[in-house]
This record gives sequence, C-alpha cells and structure tokens, in this order.
Amino acid sequence: VLCRCGGRGQLRVMGTEAPPVSGQLDPVFLALNRFNRQKYDECVSLCTELLANNPYDQAVWYLKCRAMTMMSWVDDTDFEEEGAADVLLDENATAALPRPG
Repeated sequence: VLCRCGGRGQLRVMGTEAPPVSGQLDPVFLALNRFNRQKYDECVSLCTELLANNPYDQAVWYLKCRAMTMMSWVDDTDFEEEGAADVLLDENATAALPRPG
C-alpha cells in the first residue's frame, strides 16, 4: 500500500520495510560493466572468482566465455592480401565478344 507522506510528494510503502542495502555493487553487474567497457581481462577475472563460489551459474559462464571470445577476436579484413584498389584496377579482363570460329 502506497501513501503520500509529509506533503512533499514522497511515497512510502506502508507495512513493509526496505531491504538492507549493501555498500558494494553486485559482482555480476560489475563483471558485465567491465565487459561493456571492453575491459575483458578484468571481466574474466571477476567471472572466475564468481565461478569459484558457484560453478553452476550459467549467466556468469556465458559472460566469461563471451569475454574470452572478444579477447581473441580476429578481424578478417586484416588478412586481405589484395586491397580494393587492386581488385578494381586489375588490368586482366575478359573479352566482351566470343572468339570467331
């Protein structure tokens, strides 16, 4: 049940107490934050610590695997031997008309 208290626009829940708030962030949220900031090494180390406590946490396993995948990401465009200019400016051409005979 919500009630307006004090006339200041504050809402309070009547009959229930707020759960205690810890002074730390949720470690899974912290690992996800590190992943989103592309700090994959820190994300993997946090996930490893979390998995030591609970090895069956599938969300943390997924996050750890995703971070490890992103750490070893290889961009396929780096290995192209021929550039776009080489392909477009190639002097080899096929004949427009078939050979007689």
